[in-house]
Amino acid sequence: MEEQERSEDSLSFIYLLHDGSFDSALLENLQFQGSIDPIELHRGHRPPEGARVWMWLGDDDIRENWHLIINKKWEVGLLPHPDAPLLRERFKLDKNPVHCMEKLLVAEVVPTDMMECNEMVVLSSVDIGDRELDARDDLSFERRWSTTQRMLLHLGSLCLKSYSILTGKEQLIKGSFISLSVTMGGLHGWAYRFIRQEDQPENDGRLLLVSLAPGSVMELGTLLLRYLWWGRFPVKNLPEGIGVVQTQSVEISSPKAVHFNLDGIALGSRSIRCEVLPGRLPLLGHSDPTKTQVVPKEQIRMNRVPSDPEVFKLGGRSLPFFANAAESDFKGLFKNLRDTAQTSNTFLTLMVMSVLLAMTGLYANSAPVIIGAMILAPLMAPIISMAMGLARADETLLKASAFTLARGIGLALGCSIIMTWLTPLKLMTQEMASRTSPNLLDLVVAVISGAAGAYANTKEEVAKSLAGVAIAVALVPPLAVMGIGLGWAEWDMAFGSMLLFSTNLVGITLSASITFLVCGFAPFNRAKKGMIWSVSLLLLVAIPLSFSFGKLMDKGKLFNEFHGEIELLGKNVEVIPEDIVPGSPPTLMMTLISEKPLDESHVEALKGEIQNKMNKEVRLEVRFILRR
Repeated sequence: MEEQERSEDSLSFIYLLHDGSFDSALLENLQFQGSIDPIELHRGHRPPEGARVWMWLGDDDIRENWHLIINKKWEVGLLPHPDAPLLRERFKLDKNPVHCMEKLLVAEVVPTDMMECNEMVVLSSVDIGDRELDARDDLSFERRWSTTQRMLLHLGSLCLKSYSILTGKEQLIKGSFISLSVTMGGLHGWAYRFIRQEDQPENDGRLLLVSLAPGSVMELGTLLLRYLWWGRFPVKNLPEGIGVVQTQSVEISSPKAVHFNLDGIALGSRSIRCEVLPGRLPLLGHSDPTKTQVVPKEQIRMNRVPSDPEVFKLGGRSLPFFANAAESDFKGLFKNLRDTAQTSNTFLTLMVMSVLLAMTGLYANSAPVIIGAMILAPLMAPIISMAMGLARADETLLKASAFTLARGIGLALGCSIIMTWLTPLKLMTQEMASRTSPNLLDLVVAVISGAAGAYANTKEEVAKSLAGVAIAVALVPPLAVMGIGLGWAEWDMAFGSMLLFSTNLVGITLSASITFLVCGFAPFNRAKKGMIWSVSLLLLVAIPLSFSFGKLMDKGKLFNEFHGEIELLGKNVEVIPEDIVPGSPPTLMMTLISEKPLDESHVEALKGEIQNKMNKEVRLEVRFILRR
């Protein structure tokens, strides 16, 4: 009975707590049968416990009197004070005070969750660490582009800091982060920019911790590109670099003092504790009580937080350009590479079988057989091990892999030379010829294949792709052609195939080393010497390749300019370019087809046109075909 009378009294008598700036004339426009008693906050008088209290106060006054509001158990109605931007944003207050009061007159009381940080009320968010993100605003493409630009311009100042995060369910998370943001009741602060609003329901008894923890500048760039293109991310499909924890409380600590902003106020402490106070604030008209629910389940989605015990070594450092591999990943990879660097009977057996299979395919001019030899060849493994040795300047790994590689190459050449002597055929097939004139395109293939091979070794889920890498780079067929050239004493053939093999070897090694650096398996300062040697060899190999590539370009230009029907001295002639033989001057081999006989004058006319187009002296070898 007493509670019913108190409830009826509270509906008919309302206190209006203000800071002295409230215009009492606004109350005259209200259609209210009861009484509204304005009380100035700083005069000392306070409404009684359990009273219905409207508040015309700024954010700072609410924060300073938070515990008084809670202890008095007031039924609170919030008015849109000019100095309360956080309250207006958090509770979606009507900008018109009269409209807001009219809604409060008929509003129900909803027990509303609030958050405290180190016993101070949080109206918006708690932000920890570096942040170059502005507060809540529109999410247009122009605004996202502005945010992305600001992040990129401050890359040099972004610093990884180490924190321990203890959740409400006693789950401990250790990691190095650029920034952390804790909010609740919808999204506020910079977290609003990255997480979809609908993924953080209001009044569910949980706070939301959002972490910005890219492992490298490259990863941050990828994250920003995705953000620029797609906008905010759903909690269930976060990119690498963004993590969330939904729980009732978090305690964040660090070896050093934690500097943080509470609703934009700079503070510092050895540790901070943020917790939700479920239903602590009896708030008028904040939300529909039928939609209020408590979801106590804790959820942790941290895609980029490493579990490595040495993670705190990253603290205090600038964001690395490339991500560092976890120590556990490195140990497994390094053990495998040490094993594959050793010469074994299996390696030698596969080497012999792959060379013999490649020789058979070359003589038979059979591409499928040669592809089988590529897959069977084991040379890729010691080359990848040697690349890791270069990247980490590991002499033991370098020597072991180089010795295994040398034995494999020597065995392959010996087998191919002997088989050449025992085979009565001495006919260069198309498959042989295609491996005697490498160019810069072959170097590009080697570089891409080396990067793919190294990456496949670092990721177990893509290890099956190694067969495709072996096919692409073709290490054994050039060795077999080199052996055939040596067996036939065809030195140009042997040199061309040796150049192709050297191109593959150097290109794979260099690009695989760089890939290991990019993936964080080796520091740049340790790899400097090995990289200098590899780049020098690559440039040395690229010199003859560039000449071959120039020949290919000349051939392409010749085919584009002179393939088809042209008029020579009044006769229609179909010109078919066949090949370009390098020399000084180069020799162009062409076929001329005509319905009327051609003579030397037509050849001279064609030669003149070609020299004018190609701007160089050439020789012509032509074949006449008379068409009837």
